[in-house]
Amino acid sequence: MSRHTAPHTAGRYAVTLSAVVAVVIGLFLPITSAGAASSPRQNGDLLIVNHSFEDGLTGWTPSDGQGEPLKPGCSDVARTGTAGTVDGAMALQLTGHPPCVNVGMVSRPVDVNVGWEYTAYADVSAQLTSSLAIRWLDVDGRVISRSVLDRDRHTGTMRVTGAAPAGSTTASVEVGALGRASFDRVLFTARATVVGPQVSKPTTYLSSTAGVDENGDPVVWGVGSGSATSPAVLVQVDPLTQDTERVIELPNAEGGWTVKQAPDGTVYVGTYGSAALWSYTPGDSTATRIGPPPFSGTDVLYAISIDENSVVYGGIHSADGGGIWRFTPGEGFGIIGPRPLSPGDEYTRSGGYDPLTRSVIYGTGTGANMIACSVDGAASCVDLIGLTSPEVQTGNWTYGMTVDNGYAFAWIGPGNSAGEDYLVIFELSRASDGTIHASVLDEIKGVVYNGASQIHDGKVYYNKAPSPVQMFSYDLATGTETHIEAASPSIYARSWDFTDLQDEAWPGRTLVGMSSNGTVQLYNPQTGESMTKRATNQPVVSIGINSIVGGPDGRIWSSGYLVGGIGAYMPMRGDQHQTWSVGGQAEGMTSHAGRVWQGIYPSGTIQSLDPTAATPTPTVNCTIEPHQSRPYGMLGHGDRIYWGTMADYGETAGAFGYYDLKAKSCTTVPGVGDQTVVTIAATGSKVYAGTMIYGGLNSTPKEEHGTVLRYDESTGEAERIPLPVEVRSVNAAVASSDGTVWFFAEGWLLGLDSSTDTWTHRELIFPDKAPREGARISAHYAQMIIVDGTVYGNAAGRVFGFDPEAMLAGDGEIEVVYDGTGGGLTTDEYGNLYTIWNATSLLRLVV
Repeated sequence: MSRHTAPHTAGRYAVTLSAVVAVVIGLFLPITSAGAASSPRQNGDLLIVNHSFEDGLTGWTPSDGQGEPLKPGCSDVARTGTAGTVDGAMALQLTGHPPCVNVGMVSRPVDVNVGWEYTAYADVSAQLTSSLAIRWLDVDGRVISRSVLDRDRHTGTMRVTGAAPAGSTTASVEVGALGRASFDRVLFTARATVVGPQVSKPTTYLSSTAGVDENGDPVVWGVGSGSATSPAVLVQVDPLTQDTERVIELPNAEGGWTVKQAPDGTVYVGTYGSAALWSYTPGDSTATRIGPPPFSGTDVLYAISIDENSVVYGGIHSADGGGIWRFTPGEGFGIIGPRPLSPGDEYTRSGGYDPLTRSVIYGTGTGANMIACSVDGAASCVDLIGLTSPEVQTGNWTYGMTVDNGYAFAWIGPGNSAGEDYLVIFELSRASDGTIHASVLDEIKGVVYNGASQIHDGKVYYNKAPSPVQMFSYDLATGTETHIEAASPSIYARSWDFTDLQDEAWPGRTLVGMSSNGTVQLYNPQTGESMTKRATNQPVVSIGINSIVGGPDGRIWSSGYLVGGIGAYMPMRGDQHQTWSVGGQAEGMTSHAGRVWQGIYPSGTIQSLDPTAATPTPTVNCTIEPHQSRPYGMLGHGDRIYWGTMADYGETAGAFGYYDLKAKSCTTVPGVGDQTVVTIAATGSKVYAGTMIYGGLNSTPKEEHGTVLRYDESTGEAERIPLPVEVRSVNAAVASSDGTVWFFAEGWLLGLDSSTDTWTHRELIFPDKAPREGARISAHYAQMIIVDGTVYGNAAGRVFGFDPEAMLAGDGEIEVVYDGTGGGLTTDEYGNLYTIWNATSLLRLVV
C-alpha cells in the first residue's frame, strides 16, 4: 500500500488481489487468511511533560540534536517564545548561533515495552534543517539506540517511528536543528492506544418511583443509566431535601426502564444490558439479581407492577415477541397470556395491576394495543384498543400506563411528547367468567411523557405540551380538566406518584415526580404548594459511545449512547480531555464549515455545535419529517449538510435530504422508498446514499435488497443505481480523489465510476463479515473514510485499508490494520485512526 512503506510486524496481514478481479465485473476472488493478531495496546496516553513548552523548559534537557551531549562551552541555546506556536501561547526556540549551530532538546523519558512500535511527532519551523528522534534508554537511562527522522528542510509536522529494542525500558523524544528553529506540540504514542472513557456525566434516570426506606421515611427510588463498563445504579433520593442518600450498583446492567416497591418493602428493578429482574431490601449495601423472565431473546424488562401479595408482573422487549411475566417470591417466574402478546409486537412497553378486577393491563409497541388479562387461573386476555377512536388506534405505542382502582390511564401515540399523544382513560370491570371488560371515558390529546398519576381524591394529574409543559388535573366524576398553575411549568417525570411525605408543610398525600436529570418536583393538592429542585450528589457514570467524528478543532468528538452527552479528546493528550452533559443521542456525525453536526434520535433532528465554545451545546437546525427518528447518514459537502434516516418505530420509509447552510432550511429528496439511508458519499455534484432494507424497529422489510441512491445537485434529481451484488445493506461509502465511490456491502468491496455511474470493481474481501442470513443488520455495521489518499474501513470491528488507485489498476492490497475493535471510524490531523473501544473508550491506531 502506498501509505505503508515502513514495515509493521504486529497486527496486520496483506493479501494481493487478482488483477482480473479488480477490473472485470462478475468475477471475484475471496480473500482468505488465518487471521490477524491484534497489536498490543497501550492503556492511556504516553504524555510528554511540557509538550508545548507552556512551562518554559521544564522537563527538557539540552543536546546537540543528533544523539550526543551539547558541545562544551555552549549555553543559552534554547528558550521559549511565541514564534512557531501551534499549541498554546509558547514554543521552543533553538537559537543556533555559532559556534553552537547544532543544538537540540531531549524530553523527560516515558515508559515503553520491548518490541512495541512507537511514533513521535513534533511541529517545526526551521531556518535550515531539522530532525526528530526517539532515544531508546535502558533501566539506568543510558541510550541503547535511536530511531531517527534524518536532518532535512522539514516544515510542519515531523514524524518518526521505531520499535523499542531489547533492553529498553523508557524512551525520550529528541528535537534538533542546524541553525535557528522553533518546535512545538511534541507527542509520543504507541501504535495502538486505548484512551477513555470519553463521555461522563451525572447518571440519567429512565425510571423512578416514590417509596420508603428501611425506616419508613419517604424516598424516591431512581434507576440511573450506566454503560458496559460503568454499571447501572439504584439511587435513593430524599424528596424533601433532594439529597442523594444511597447509591447501589447493579453489576453488568446498563440501565433500567422500570422500578417499583412492593407492599413488603422490597424494591424491584428491571434492567437492560444484562436483562434481568433485581430485588433490593432498603438499607442493604447490595442488590440481588433474580434473573431474566422465561422468554427467549429478552433484552429489556419493562413496566413492573406489583399486587397486594407482593407478586411482581412486568413486560419485555424481544425480537421473538413481547409478553407478560409474573414473579412470585419463593416460587419463581411464570407467564401470563400469549406470546407475542399481540401479533407482530416486540415490546410489552407499559402496564399495571388492577386490584378491583384482579387483572394486569399491558400496552404494546410498535403497534398500539392494550391487552387485559386476568391473573387468576388460566389467563383470559382481551385487547381493549378497539374501544378507542380511529386517531388513537393509529398510534404506534402504548408507551406509558397507570392502573389504579378500576381504571387504566394509557398514554398512546408516537411517544414524542410533541402534542400528538393521547391519554386514554379506561374504566375496567370483570365478568363472572373472568373476562375483563372496559369502556373509554375520555381521550385527552397533548399529554406528555409518561402519562397520568395514580388517582387522588377522584382526580389524576398529568402534563401537557407544548414546552414548557403545564400540569393539569382531571376529575373522573365530572370529566373536568383543570390547569394547575401553581405546579407549572412542570417536569417530564418518569412517573407521578402520590405519597405521604410525613412533613407538616406537606400534609396528606403529595404528588412526587423525578425527571431524567434527577430534578424532583412536589405538588400538594391540599395546600397548593409546589417545589422543584435537582437532586444533589448524583453519581457520575461513563456513558457508552454511539458515534465519533474528527472535529474542525482537531479533537475527536464522541456522542453518548441512549442518554446523550458529549466528549472531546485532544489526540495524544488525554490530560486535555473534556466532557459535557449536553446534547442527545447522535446516530451520525460529520464535521463541516467549522461546526460538528449531529443526527439526533428520537427527534429526527439535525443539530450542530461550535467546538470552540466553553460549553458546546448543540442547537437544532431542522427537523426531518414525516415519521423519521434516526439520522444515520451524515456528510458535509459544499454548502450543504446531507442526511439520511431510519423511519420511526414500525415504519419502513426512510428519508434523504440536506440542510442548506445559506438558506438555513432542510429539503427532503424523494426516492428512498422503503429503505433506511445509513451512509453518504459525494464527489463533484453527485451525492451517493447507501441504504438497507431494515426500517424502524419492529417493522418488517418491504424490499429484498439494499441499494445506492444517486442525487445530482445540478438537476435536483435522484435515482437508484442497481448493485452488482445482492445484499440487504450497503453499509459504508467514501469517495476517492479520482471520482470513484467505494462501498462496503456485507463483505463486498464495490467501486463505482461517478462519471459514468458504472461499476468498476467488485470483490468479496471479507466473507466472514457477511451478516447472518435473516438477522437484522445494524446501521452502524461498517464505516469508511479516506486519509491522505488511502481508503480505510471498519467492518464490524475489523479495520482495513487499501490504495484505491492501485486497487483499480489491479495490483492493490487489502491490509488489515486491526481486528477485534468496536464500531465507528474517524481520523485526526496526523492521519491516525480512531474507533470505539469497549463501549466507552477510543482506540487509536497509528497507520
